[in-house]
Amino acid sequence: MHQKTTLSIKTPCSEKFDNFLQTEKGGFCTTCQKEVIDFRNWTDEALANYFKNTTQKTCGLFMEDQLKAYSHSNVQEIQHKKSAFNVGIASFSLLSLLAAGNATAQTKEKPEIVQTPNQQKENPQTEGILVKGVVSDNVGPLPGINVVVKGTNIGTQTNFDGEFSFPTPLKKGDVLIVSFIGYITKEVIVSEEPLTITLIEKDIVLMGDVAVAKEYYSKPSFFQRIRNWFRNE
Repeated sequence: MHQKTTLSIKTPCSEKFDNFLQTEKGGFCTTCQKEVIDFRNWTDEALANYFKNTTQKTCGLFMEDQLKAYSHSNVQEIQHKKSAFNVGIASFSLLSLLAAGNATAQTKEKPEIVQTPNQQKENPQTEGILVKGVVSDNVGPLPGINVVVKGTNIGTQTNFDGEFSFPTPLKKGDVLIVSFIGYITKEVIVSEEPLTITLIEKDIVLMGDVAVAKEYYSKPSFFQRIRNWFRNE
């Protein structure tokens, strides 16, 4: 006998989880007078086992992609496929970055900066700053992040180690726009020191009473599989 558990939140709660009194499992909502369990860092296997064994009504905080159907017979298989998929995405991203870097090196020309004699006399010492830095999140360095000077089309991208550097000098006080899909855009002021920039992921979270739908089914026997095979022929 196998079991499939589907988790959903039919009516999301509008209370602010960050304002709750912190508890061992999450936070305590003074409005509803109950504990809200923070499931955001739970694995698929842990979630499936928890809701398989609990009979209590649960109020929880979830990432959006955690509210789905869990089959207890293949949770480990799903985790394995997910890990393999992430490795494939990382490899594809690396190949894309290398290809983009080669194309940019072949086609991009350095702009010529021309100053009049008067400008050269007025600003003899302002040669600009060679800006460089590292972009990361709470896990590690981030490749392929866009770093653009605000109000211009002058920009670059981070390499596989999250490092970036501008090929032309920038002015002290210029503002950099650091952005990537899935992260909150950040503005950073140019300085002479190497920049250390940390991006925060955009979290899509849902909180509320969890609706748990459990479905039980039997694995077909050997003779049932043979009979089904002939029916499909």
